[in-house]
Formats: sequence, structure tokens, C-alpha cells
Amino acid sequence: LKGPSFLAITVPTANVTTLKPNKYLGSANMDTLAFGGEINRMNCQVNALHNYFQFLLIPLNILKIPSKAKISRHNQNMDYQAKYQEIIEQLKNDIRPQVQLSGEDIAVLQQNWRNLDEEGLKKILCILDHSKSLHGEFAPLIIETLEGDYSPEVLIFALGSSQRHIIAKCGIDGVRVPIEFVEALRKLLNHNDAEVLEWDLRIIEQIGSRGLILKEDVIRAKPSILGALNPHKKAARQIITMLEKRWHR
Repeated sequence: LKGPSFLAITVPTANVTTLKPNKYLGSANMDTLAFGGEINRMNCQVNALHNYFQFLLIPLNILKIPSKAKISRHNQNMDYQAKYQEIIEQLKNDIRPQVQLSGEDIAVLQQNWRNLDEEGLKKILCILDHSKSLHGEFAPLIIETLEGDYSPEVLIFALGSSQRHIIAKCGIDGVRVPIEFVEALRKLLNHNDAEVLEWDLRIIEQIGSRGLILKEDVIRAKPSILGALNPHKKAARQIITMLEKRWHR
């Protein structure tokens, strides 16, 4: 089965305002971040130094030596792979995941983003799609992913995340979506995967008058009647027809 399944998809002619994957399929190994022996060595060093400077009556914090508590907190930074697995289990049990991301969690996801293979990137996009709050700081990375040479599945996941963390966030802030995002959507209109084209058009439908920038490109991307035998091309054709009527008014 290619791509994720989606909730509340009304393909034919209506506005499509929900693009939320409800299942993320895959069998990637869940590697666990661990500090292991390094933490033990650091703890031993801290204990030794603490005892030594305590004997000399020198305050430990003056020397800026990391305490065990700080090391422990660092070791508890977000394990995005474990968080992904937790989301999958909740979805299997028909529980709606609502991930609360702290500032440290956001930093971990941002730092890992460019260093991951596609399976890892899909996990991060899954976490973002189920985050409780909107985080505009991810907009540049989502746009970068949409511009990259990724599989159709990753692109669809990124489009799903863009709905919340770019479109919805910009709407709340009262600003236009970035032109870089619009240009990334333009590029995907020429993608050879019909499902990517369909979801790209669904996003364009949601950016309102900003989509007029893409009017000519959207019309050129309209599949032929014969091409509409493919369900994704059929949906794409219907969305473009709807946009043409809207833009004509």
C-alpha cells in the first residue's frame, strides 16, 4: 500500500481542509538513543571533582562543572524514535495522539532533520503532524523537504505537516504563507507521481488567493479525461476544475 491513509478526504468538488495521516506504515528499526558508558564516566568524574573541591571549600558552580542533575536532564532529551512508536500504538488503539513539544524537543527534531534517511524523516513528520501546538519554526525545514529529491511518501507526509505548521500557523499569525512555500508547491505540480500531484493541489486549494500565483501552472497540470482513469489523476482534475471556477469569479 503506497502512502498513508487519510482521514476526512472529500475528493470530488468540495474544499478539502483536513490532511491528517491517521496511520503511518513502515517497519523501520527503532534505534534507541543511549549515552551508556560515557554518562557513567562523566558521573564518576563529577563525583571525584565534587569531593575534591568540597574539601577545598571552593563552590563547585564557580568552576562551571556540569552537575549530575544536568547530565541526567540531557540524557532525557526527546527520543524521537520512541515518540514515533508511542504515536503508532495510540493510533492502533484509536487514540488521537497529541504530542506536546518542549523547546528542547523542537531543538532535537531540528538537529536530526537533515541527518536522517527517509524512514527517520517520516517519523519526525509523523510527530509534527500529531503535535498539539503549531510550530512555525519548522517551516523552513518542511519547505526544504518539499524541494528535495524524496520519495512520494515523504513528500505527502511533508505536505500534511505543511497544512498545520505553515498554512494554519500563518493564518493565526495573520501573515501570508512564504513565497518559498508557494514555489515549492509549483515544483510539485510537475511531479510524475499522480498522488503527489493530488495532495499538492489540495494544499494549493487551502492557501486562498495566494494560489493565484500558480494559476497558469495549475491549469497546465490538469490531467486529460483519459488520464482521469487513474483515481489520483481524477481527483486532481476535479480539484483543478474547482479552482478554475473559483479564480474565474
